[in-house]
Amino acid sequence: MKITDEILNRYIDGSLNADEVKQLSAELENNEESLKKLRALQTVHSSLFKIKTSEAPETLTLNIMNKILKKERAVVKEKVFFRFASFIFGVSILTTIVLGFYSANNVGTKTNPVTQNLLIQIQNITADFSVKINPEILKAGSLILAFVLIIVLFFIYENHKRFVKYLNRY
Repeated sequence: MKITDEILNRYIDGSLNADEVKQLSAELENNEESLKKLRALQTVHSSLFKIKTSEAPETLTLNIMNKILKKERAVVKEKVFFRFASFIFGVSILTTIVLGFYSANNVGTKTNPVTQNLLIQIQNITADFSVKINPEILKAGSLILAFVLIIVLFFIYENHKRFVKYLNRY
């Protein structure tokens, strides 16, 4: 019989039958190392039974449930913030696109004084650049940038949803 930790633990627990106990006893007489291991396991076994256990408090379940609810509330708050931030970001992108189309269609026509003043201020700020940019290229670039930002926002939102599903599994 080969002496393993499993056999020694079964011996300590008293779950070996009479034949197995006889075989183990014979092996232990000839194997000093296994005998030392048996004594060490018996010491651990008796030490474990000396450890005092205590009852869990009656409010343990309630405390755990309260912690879970707090985490769920925090997740809901995060969802609300993320949706609000996504909404603001989306509205700003759509506003940029609409203003881009509006200014592209009203290049040579009269515009609202507020819009005209805003365009003049933008022209004054950009007049300091040493490189003149073609307005048509600037408009096209702005629209492409807005489209790319919308796509990026979509992927961020989808990754957030996948991450939340992953967290909810645990």
